[in-house]
Amino acid sequence: MRRRPRPGILLAAALLAPLAAAEPPSGPRLELAATAAVEAVPDRVVLRLEAAAEGARREDAVAAAEDAGRALRRALAGLGETRRAVRLDRVGLSAHPLGDPRAAPPARWRATLALRLEAPPELLPRLEALLARPAGAVAVTGQEAALGPQARRAAEDAAAREAVRVLQRRAAAVACALGGYAAAPARVRIATGGPAGPGPLRALAAEGPVLAAESPVEVTVRAEGEFVLAPGGDCP
Repeated sequence: MRRRPRPGILLAAALLAPLAAAEPPSGPRLELAATAAVEAVPDRVVLRLEAAAEGARREDAVAAAEDAGRALRRALAGLGETRRAVRLDRVGLSAHPLGDPRAAPPARWRATLALRLEAPPELLPRLEALLARPAGAVAVTGQEAALGPQARRAAEDAAAREAVRVLQRRAAAVACALGGYAAAPARVRIATGGPAGPGPLRALAAEGPVLAAESPVEVTVRAEGEFVLAPGGDCP
């Protein structure tokens, strides 16, 4: 008894046949790269914070620094609905002895809790007032401009479109200069600048936080392409 081929197998074979018969484009190859940058208005601000405390024992200093961090979280909870737009992350905790390092045990210890606070720029006035109380509990050590995920994607898309346009113009110009060729793209790769990153870190004055909106953030995208050259280019 002869078995009839299944319809699904026939369909798969019909779809794969053109792929198997296809050959890579032939002709001279041209590899080029282009970079484009766009400026985007930051929609996030990152504050670098430190909560420092001292104690007769290491555990006392660490506990006091942790208490300052928890007090800040409670204060942020008082922002109401806008609290959802604020993110506070723990970066790290360190402790070291003070005074004569040869003393055993050390006379006093100092602990520092590093925090990262991210918020919309419009909340900066409220955050400045909040960080001013209790005075000295949490210090602002730096401020960065940043883009949120949606703003970063929009800026990268705009930069990618411009980078591809520059790449195409450059390929067409080089192909014509090589003898009237046309350049057909065989492969294009887009490389972004990485995840949503901050702008340059700005140190703040030691006498207290002076928070302000930052300048635009630059987003850069690189386009790399491989083009196949063929006679018959539309050259000026």
